[in-house]
Amino acid sequence: MEKLADWISEYLQTKGYSAYAQSEKNNIEHRYIERGYIDPKMQSGISPLPHKTIANISGIGFMGKNNLFITEEFGCAFSMCTVLTDAPISVEKHPLIDSKCGDCNVCVEKCPAKAIHGNAWTHQGGRESIIDISKCFCVLKCMVNCPWSLKYANQKL
Repeated sequence: MEKLADWISEYLQTKGYSAYAQSEKNNIEHRYIERGYIDPKMQSGISPLPHKTIANISGIGFMGKNNLFITEEFGCAFSMCTVLTDAPISVEKHPLIDSKCGDCNVCVEKCPAKAIHGNAWTHQGGRESIIDISKCFCVLKCMVNCPWSLKYANQKL
């Protein structure tokens, strides 16, 4: 996805627009991610404008208790990239979608690191109320066991 973002950014720039691919490489290179925030276990950093935030305000899904972006169609099996640009694009306003995890705690139960707190995402809360990112070692059991992801996977089998 990051290569796609880079390609889109380069394409927009050839058309005369400003564009910036929010790839991890670009964010580190331009110091939009502080090196001190990079998690050595995950080799990733904290972006000032996370892809999940952009996806959430797009109205296509919601934040799960596992701190992953979830869509009704694909569950957590969703990959995204972000390109910031001044190119004229059509914009539609969508309401933010509240978490649809309800009483489900499958991700909490399946997390071997016990990093997921089981709290629903809120517009005011930060990820610290959802997950202890320092404990997460990304085995993705929360993603593959999420009922929303399983619904998508079972449709494709």
